[in-house]
Formats: sequence, C-alpha cells, structure tokens
Amino acid sequence: MIKIIAGVYGYKENGIILPKDKDSEPFSLDPEREAELVAQGVAEYANVIIPEAELEPEPETAGAEQQPFRIAVLGAMLELGPDEHRLHEDVGRYAVEGGADALVTVGSTSDEALDALAEAMAQGGKAVAADPTMVQWAHDAEQADRMVTRLATDHEGTVVLLKGSHASGLSALAERWTQN
Repeated sequence: MIKIIAGVYGYKENGIILPKDKDSEPFSLDPEREAELVAQGVAEYANVIIPEAELEPEPETAGAEQQPFRIAVLGAMLELGPDEHRLHEDVGRYAVEGGADALVTVGSTSDEALDALAEAMAQGGKAVAADPTMVQWAHDAEQADRMVTRLATDHEGTVVLLKGSHASGLSALAERWTQN
C-alpha cells in the first residue's frame, strides 16, 4: 500500500481514471509498480493501521471440516424395570445433549407399551432440543425409515447411529441401509 507524496498519479478504478495526490487515501497497486513509484520519489509506503472494529474476524470454521449431520435412531427397550419410562426419557435427553442433530425414536404399532416407551424417549429429547421438530417419534421401522430418508435428503453428509432391540425390528433397517 502506498501514499502519493509528490505530484498527481492517475489511478484506474472501475474503468475510470481517478487522480491521486498527497491528500488522497493510501491505495494498493501491484508490488512492482508500487516499488517504481517509491523509487521515483512520487510515493511512499503507507503503514495503514486499521481500527480493530473494522477487522473482519476469521470464521470459527475456517479450515475446519464440516461436521456431518448426525441422526440417532433409537428403538424402545423392554425389561428396564419399574423406572423404564423415566429411563427412556433420560436416553432421549442424553442423545440430544450428546450431539445428535436429529433423534428418531421407534416404537411399535402392535405393542402399546413399547410404543409408549418410544414416545417417552422422544419427549426426553424434545425437552432439551434446540429445535424440537428434529425429534420425531415413529410407530414402526417403516415410518422411521421414511423419517430418516427425508432428513438425510435434506442434510448432505448425514451419518446415522442405529440402536435397536429385537422387539423394535430395526435390524431390517440396518440391512436395508447397508445395501444402499
């Protein structure tokens, strides 16, 4: 960056030649041309101090890899004892607090108790989710598959954590997804 100290220099900006003189703000040219003007005594190198408030901060993600969109697909669990409802809420809360971007809980259309546990898990996740719409309750594996497919379509780079019991029927999804 240079500042004119003697005479007038014609500076081309946006196709227009503008006069630069000792009263003009410092400006930049290619380094060779700046060196010529300084050597001729027409300009001097300018030490421009930019106020801190005008500096643009570097984005926190500069140079960092983008994190994948993380979906946790969790099937309801049987035989957790008398606290199973609260424990399912805790699992849903833990999944969201642990970094899942979306949570799909899976119950059963043929087992009301299993379906209620999946609902409890979803309620736990929604209680702490920044965006409660990212916590969904599926009544079976097929509905969960449609939900996950829609989320994965909307979010490039999706990874899925699948945890299911035999009762949830989620092993069929694992097989289907590994074939795709």
